[in-house]
Amino acid sequence: MATDGQAGRAMFSFLTEIVGLSSGQVAELRDRPRAYDVLPIVSATLPREARAIISVALLKDARAVRCPVLLLLGENSPSWAGDSTYELAAAIAKADVAVLSDQGHQAIDSAPDVVVGEVERFFGEL
Repeated sequence: MATDGQAGRAMFSFLTEIVGLSSGQVAELRDRPRAYDVLPIVSATLPREARAIISVALLKDARAVRCPVLLLLGENSPSWAGDSTYELAAAIAKADVAVLSDQGHQAIDSAPDVVVGEVERFFGEL
């Protein structure tokens, strides 16, 4: 789709099929007051992010991290997100995985107070 000049459709498919957002959630992101339409943003940043992800040895680099790290995972996130999060947590010596109840991959948008609460808890325990 993206190569056919349909970047918006390609990004919509990515957000719904890979990230796990519903079409309603994508519409909410697009239609927020004072927000930018998420599809052109994802379309512009996704290729760069994909190149960055495949060019780094994330687990190898994670093993070198010695400071405490908080990893957030939405309870309803796609399975690939959980797999990646727990694999990364296993590689980091002091990783804390916080599973956000009733949340998906976009908890920062759907439940910012829950995210803030976990960050405050994490830093309060240091």
